[in-house]
Amino acid sequence: MSNGRHYPFVETLKELRHQIIEATSRMKITADTSGMAENLFSSYIEPVIEHYEPIVSPLASHRGDILYRARKCIDGVPFDNLQDLYNPPSPSGRAKTLSNMPILYASSSMQTCLSEIDPKIGDLVNVVGLKYCNIEDGKFWFIGQLASFYKSNEHSRYVSEKQGLTGHAYFPERAKHSFIFQDSLINEIFSTLSSQEDGYVLNRFLIDAIRTKLGHETLLRGVVFLSVKDSPGINFAIFGDAIEQLEQGQINLLRITDIDNYGFVSYEVLKNGRHENGKIEWPESEISY
Repeated sequence: MSNGRHYPFVETLKELRHQIIEATSRMKITADTSGMAENLFSSYIEPVIEHYEPIVSPLASHRGDILYRARKCIDGVPFDNLQDLYNPPSPSGRAKTLSNMPILYASSSMQTCLSEIDPKIGDLVNVVGLKYCNIEDGKFWFIGQLASFYKSNEHSRYVSEKQGLTGHAYFPERAKHSFIFQDSLINEIFSTLSSQEDGYVLNRFLIDAIRTKLGHETLLRGVVFLSVKDSPGINFAIFGDAIEQLEQGQINLLRITDIDNYGFVSYEVLKNGRHENGKIEWPESEISY
C-alpha cells in the first residue's frame, strides 16, 4: 500500500499478463468469444482493474484544437455528405462499448489518420478536420499515457489535468512500477490483444468496467489511446452526444502518391470541399482527379 492505495506487486501482474495472453490466444483459435471472453475478463483482467487508476482528464488545447478523420473514397467517388465521413451506421471498432453508443474515431494529425486507414498508392481519400473545443472540458480516459510519461518524462500534449501523470512521483519505486505496469498492460489489451478478429470484445468489457469504476455520475466523453500504426500519434474515440458538438473544419480530397519504408504517407490535395447543412460540394475548378 502507498499513500493509502493498494497495489499488486509487479510479479503478480506479470503472471496475470501471461495468463491473459495465453487465454486470448486460445479464444482466437476457437473463434468462439461467447463465454471464453467473459471468463478471461473476470479471471485475469478484472484483478488488474481492481487496482488500476485510470487517467481521466479534460482535453488540453493543442494546435488549434483540431482532430483529423480520414475515409477512403468508395469506387473513387468523393463523399457528398458529412455524415458519411463520421461514424458508421452501427458502432464498431476498437472502442465499441456494451451500450452500443455511436463512436467517432479521429487522430491527432493528418499522418496518423491516413495511417489508420491502411492507404495504398493511388487511393482517393477524404479527410475532415474537426474542432474539439466544445467538448474539451469533458472527461476522457487516457490509455497508456502513464507509461509513456515515465519513459519520456514529458506530459501528453492532450492531458489537461497533469496530476494523474505526476501524482506517482513520490511513491516508492516498487509502487510506481506497479502503477506503470498496470497502465501498460491495459494499453496492451486495448491496443493489440483485443482485435478486429474477435470483435474487440475485451475492449467492450474494459470500457464498461472503467465506467463502473469511475461511477455512473461520471460521463465519459471518449477514450484517448496511442496509435499502433503511427507511433507516436494519438487516436480519439468520441462517444455519443459529444460527436454532435464537434465543429467541422476543412474537408479535403487527397490522392495518395507515395508511402515510404517508414510509413510516411505522401499525398496531393486535389480539392477543398465546401459544406453547408451537411452537404459537401466539390468545386470543379480545382485539380481534376
